[in-house]
Amino acid sequence: MDQHPLTAPAAELLVSAASDDGVVMFCDFPATLYAKGRNFLDGASARKLAKWRAAFQELRSLDYVEHIQEDAYAVTNQGYLAADVLMAAASDS
Repeated sequence: MDQHPLTAPAAELLVSAASDDGVVMFCDFPATLYAKGRNFLDGASARKLAKWRAAFQELRSLDYVEHIQEDAYAVTNQGYLAADVLMAAASDS
């Protein structure tokens, strides 16, 4: 499998979603980004909003998440494989 290096925020978001129900909820307005019961944008400044929006777009561009309905996205098989690599690397350190 081809591994693409992820930014730290994208890796955190992917591992959060993959270690729970595999769902990421994203809405531009009002700005929300949920995975594993956490709102990554809670009280976010414009800078933090830009960081997490970029992380989400990174996962979409790599097809690690796919749109399933309205504001819901699901981790794909490729996404789960990448998350497994990330989690294994974290447990080795």
